[in-house]
Amino acid sequence: MYFAGLQEFWNGLSEATIEEVGGYEVLVLKDGTFILGNENYGRRIFIRRGYEQLHDIIAGKKSRYILLGTPGIGKTFFLYYLLWRLRNLDPVPDVVYEYGEKHDLLRFNSIG
Repeated sequence: MYFAGLQEFWNGLSEATIEEVGGYEVLVLKDGTFILGNENYGRRIFIRRGYEQLHDIIAGKKSRYILLGTPGIGKTFFLYYLLWRLRNLDPVPDVVYEYGEKHDLLRFNSIG
């Protein structure tokens, strides 16, 4: 049921809320919804201060981007944040997400 969990994650992004924790913002998925459908990843995404600025730089551009950086800097979680921003656009765009060592592709859209 891996794909069902991914679909729940994508659809759940539209219901995610922002909470303030210790002066920082955290994106919180609804109960029972987990990042990429994986319970081990949890349901909270720490929003680093640069995420919004980075989003604004690439938003609306019809270009491809490669996000590079040292391990642990927040690249993967920025992508989860970006998925949240995309999921809440009107209309919801088609999103292709490449992940893993085998470069698997996931396609998200307005219906899941």
